[in-house]
Amino acid sequence: MHRFRSTASAFQLWLGSLLLVACLLGFLASLALFAWTLVAREHRLLWISLWMLGLTILSGIIHLVMALRVRCPLCLGKLLASPQCVRHRRAQTSLGSYRLGVAKGVLTSGRFRCPYCGEPCECASRDDHPGSGSRR
Repeated sequence: MHRFRSTASAFQLWLGSLLLVACLLGFLASLALFAWTLVAREHRLLWISLWMLGLTILSGIIHLVMALRVRCPLCLGKLLASPQCVRHRRAQTSLGSYRLGVAKGVLTSGRFRCPYCGEPCECASRDDHPGSGSRR
């Protein structure tokens, strides 16, 4: 199983995955709250839904920064970005999205399958595990 070279890369993948899920859930929640605001006609709910939408946009921007930095440890494909490359036949999807498939695997089990090379990878650095020293 492939691992990242540094702990920072593994953390950036974890944080990018968390922000992707937060962005999606925040967008759905702010949309539902905005719809309820139109029904209830309360000013306070309008401001809350606008703040929630602003936080969702901010988390989306931070997610994009993380998505452009994190790459597969083997093939160097962008895991949380969508470069329109050919996907592997065993690539996992979640709700039709390859990025959500990677994020789901990272957040639930700490492992994922690269959507480009199809190799299983672990969201950890090579130095985290005993016996996985550098090969010379």
